[in-house]
Amino acid sequence: MTSVENNRSPLFDDEKESLADSNFACGSHTPSTITTAIASKLQPLKPFIDHLQLLSQLAISKSISANQLAVTINEAITFGLRESDLRVLILDGLIVHLTELRDSRASERHFLRASNRFQFCDSSCFQWRNPSEEVDDMNSNAPGQCQASETIAFRSKPSWNRMTRCLEFDGKLVKRFSVPAPIQEMILSVFQEEGWPTIIDDPLPPIACHDSKQRLRDTVRCLNRSHREKDLIKFCTVDNGESIQWSPALTKKPS
Repeated sequence: MTSVENNRSPLFDDEKESLADSNFACGSHTPSTITTAIASKLQPLKPFIDHLQLLSQLAISKSISANQLAVTINEAITFGLRESDLRVLILDGLIVHLTELRDSRASERHFLRASNRFQFCDSSCFQWRNPSEEVDDMNSNAPGQCQASETIAFRSKPSWNRMTRCLEFDGKLVKRFSVPAPIQEMILSVFQEEGWPTIIDDPLPPIACHDSKQRLRDTVRCLNRSHREKDLIKFCTVDNGESIQWSPALTKKPS
């Protein structure tokens, strides 16, 4: 990756504020609450901030997720930003640092939040902070993480069809993916191939500058979303975030 620090072009003269997408970026600033001091500090970054703000507004007008228009770190370089500039914007809670999962087969871009907000890599992307698309920060007490792993044999097991992208349980449709979701689908495929054991190890390959445990928690959170039939099955991380477990949502143990 071309070093951002070594590709600094002259600062632009102007002023501005900012915004982005998710509560894992620090700070509580929004466009209406940015102080004069912050605006003055960000004045040289106006072209980049204007660009992100325009992309955010465009995403809203097109009814798509703002991260689909997230800018890459190489794009940020062309605006004359240094890594330290990006860290300031992140620290002020104005932009969000994401890690892009590149998949040529996917019809949409896929991202994970960067585990280290201030460490950048080739797959780093940035977007304007939009409070309407807040991403819940997951921690050890958050839903989706079990307190302890316990191997339990359930009478019924889910079924994942990767051709139709349908997850079923007890003859009922749990979830259908209308667009590719490679990370979630990989986990479901491993469960299916192994005959749906209660727990599997994290099957996701490591990604540079990204926390594998946090990535698995984020994926579990997505797996538990948008179920057609509620309270059928649930997923959670176990073994200190290194494994994933499934269980019937309303059944702890078979009688």
